[in-house]
Amino acid sequence: MGKNSIKSFTKDFGFVLLAGGACFITYSAMYGFRKGFTAGTYDGVEFSDVKFKTFMILAQAAGYMLSKFGGIKFISELKPGKRILSIIGLIAIAELALLGVGVAPYPYNGFLMFFNGLPLALIWGLVFSFIEGRKLTELLGAILATSFIIASGLAKSVGKWLVVDVAVPEMMMPFYAGTVFAVPLLVGCFMLSRIPEPNVVDMAMRSERTSMTKADRKEVMRRFGPGLVLLILVYILLTIIRDFRDNFMVEMWKEQGYEDAGILTTAELPIAFAVLAFIGLMFIIKNNFIAFRLNLWMIGVGCVLAGASGLLLRNGFISPMFWMVLSGFGLYLGYIVFNIMLFERMIAAFKIKGNIGFLIYLADAFGYLGSGAVMVYKDFGAPLGSYSVFFEGACYITAIVSPLLIISAEYFLRRKKPAYIQPELSAQYI
Repeated sequence: MGKNSIKSFTKDFGFVLLAGGACFITYSAMYGFRKGFTAGTYDGVEFSDVKFKTFMILAQAAGYMLSKFGGIKFISELKPGKRILSIIGLIAIAELALLGVGVAPYPYNGFLMFFNGLPLALIWGLVFSFIEGRKLTELLGAILATSFIIASGLAKSVGKWLVVDVAVPEMMMPFYAGTVFAVPLLVGCFMLSRIPEPNVVDMAMRSERTSMTKADRKEVMRRFGPGLVLLILVYILLTIIRDFRDNFMVEMWKEQGYEDAGILTTAELPIAFAVLAFIGLMFIIKNNFIAFRLNLWMIGVGCVLAGASGLLLRNGFISPMFWMVLSGFGLYLGYIVFNIMLFERMIAAFKIKGNIGFLIYLADAFGYLGSGAVMVYKDFGAPLGSYSVFFEGACYITAIVSPLLIISAEYFLRRKKPAYIQPELSAQYI
């Protein structure tokens, strides 16, 4: 390894530590404000014949989903200089809403979860905007993605610890869970502010990312509309199952005979590391169009794996614990490829003028709309007998439908294959 190669490796390693660490810390801390409340059971408290926890989840999901639609415009148009203050301000609003949940009279406090969900839905786009369009985006994105695998369980563990060991009242627990994560959030924001902007090498290997206008967004839909619609349908299925698993993980583990709070975090660790390994290595593929197609098939494999794990459980080949881990890995593999790599490589391959925020918030908006619809149907349409059985059945549907939609989407998108040949970079930039 020559002197220039060593220098380049050292520089890249330092950049990954800074940028990856900043994203991981910031987004992990956000989960303390978003998911801590789901550690409570709120037994004996109902609102109009609906469990109060379910009502809180629905209220937060409504705000989260509505904000995703707003984020299509807000995130895609945001100027880089306003990102840090936006993150801090949005988190502060979410924490005030959690305080309201603790002090406002029942049942009005449950409605305040709507205002908790509104600002938190925008954090992902703000954080990811610091690392998109880089030659190492996949590696950085994989580090970021592990945050919402690990942090969800961590937030629940903290929430359960506050209730069980610290004896915090359940209604105040969400607010105190948020305060636990306040300092890490500020540390993460400071680190984000130190990340340099993409350089000429990043822009040559991927593409320049710019704020988008309404005309830019319309042009993307004109060119790629049919393929994007099919992909968004896959994303809706993945979001529904992933969100259900995230919201009712405590109940699902209890149904499987596991009630220790630590399992909420420890069982997610192998999922996080496995997904990190698969996705992080994708940065070595330089051709953006090849990487884009490979991402499509990784999503399909993840969906099939989530469904197949249920069959293995039913036939006695794996234990309930391994089923939870294996199905979680399949779901997160597909879900994270969407969030991290698919649209990143799509923008680079087709030289789309804009940023990943527009595409992911377009998908997210409809994904959370689907998730909210399922939640409403579950509680007001057909009562749910078992969280685990519902989750397993949803995985079967996704495993069958998603590969067919992906094949159809690839057909439309291949017709738009760019005519240019990706330029080679000189050795000094590799």
